[in-house]
Amino acid sequence: MIRSLRSFASILALSLGAGFAWLSVYLISFGAAIVLPHSMQVWFNEYPLTAWALGEVLVFCLPMAIAFAALAFALEKLTTNGSRWLYALLALPFVSLYAYVEIVAFPDHHSSFYLATIAPKYIVILLMVLLVSRPWSKTHA
Repeated sequence: MIRSLRSFASILALSLGAGFAWLSVYLISFGAAIVLPHSMQVWFNEYPLTAWALGEVLVFCLPMAIAFAALAFALEKLTTNGSRWLYALLALPFVSLYAYVEIVAFPDHHSSFYLATIAPKYIVILLMVLLVSRPWSKTHA
């Protein structure tokens, strides 16, 4: 019985993670459609890597972090297993989708551009996994 509940929780986490990976593509498409004013475009030309990294965090990573937190909250309410692995399984489809995209799409880009545009996604998702997997009931009880 317990083993079947664990496998159900794992399948649920992977299913929600696949939904999160799909939702992240949807969120990124909205973020890519944002028009920048001319004053910000000048700043992008002066500090391109910093601007790309900051834009990545503000436009893409924050909405994805909020979506991940909402799915993690739903996963916590739907399962009784408080394992940290469930949250890692929730993030696994997102990480594998974007790892595949970066391996295929960015083989010849400069590493500084790659780090400025890709690393913030992974850093924010890693921080969200660590944040939501904290045992809140033990620390705030």
